[in-house]
Amino acid sequence: MEFDTKCVLCSRLTEDGGHLFFKCKHVRKIWESMQLEDQRRVLEGCCSSEEVTQQIMQMKEEIQMKAIVLLWHWWNERNRVREGDKRREAHDLVYVIEKNAVEFLRLGSSSGAGNLTRLTNALQAEVRACLNGAKAAAKQGVGRVIMEKDSMVLAQAMKDNSYRLATAGGDILELKNFLNENFISCNVAFVPRSCNKVAHALAALGRMCPPEIDLAWNGSSSVVEELVASDNAESIS
Repeated sequence: MEFDTKCVLCSRLTEDGGHLFFKCKHVRKIWESMQLEDQRRVLEGCCSSEEVTQQIMQMKEEIQMKAIVLLWHWWNERNRVREGDKRREAHDLVYVIEKNAVEFLRLGSSSGAGNLTRLTNALQAEVRACLNGAKAAAKQGVGRVIMEKDSMVLAQAMKDNSYRLATAGGDILELKNFLNENFISCNVAFVPRSCNKVAHALAALGRMCPPEIDLAWNGSSSVVEELVASDNAESIS
């Protein structure tokens, strides 16, 4: 059985990691447009994925983030084209990549109630977000809280000690201790994203605001009221 090993994007050379991410004529336009040509040449000369990772980890933070997001988006673009979608122009991808890189850097440096250190994975980000939310609730004098998360992993981690040796294990323990010490009762519940539109709308609203701004309303936000009304209408119908 013969397999087509040509590059999905340029239909020229055999597709391997080196060609796809650093040598393909289309991806080279993106590296060049983002002023990362010197970095591309260094990575192109690496002999293994491990060496590529080591080189990226030695880059300055801003350049490192751009390179990581570029590789991520280019892999997604390759898969889109493989499934029949039209390849996007380089300038369109560059805009998305640079925007995401800025957002991820901002997420790693600040979030909600206070500054965050560099995050290593999604679970740690979820835990830190919960801790910041709990601190804000405690500051307002709330005694009983229910945290609804769309992360089943976090909900499970809060119930037992199965993640005590994980990278986020220390953060999970800190969150547990804070909840036990500051609230009469607290429950972390798993709720699918489709059932938690209000939380995601508020998160999206907060992301658009500068980190130093405290968001507060006298009563309910119009965003919340509209989504609750929409959910009620869907459940009735």
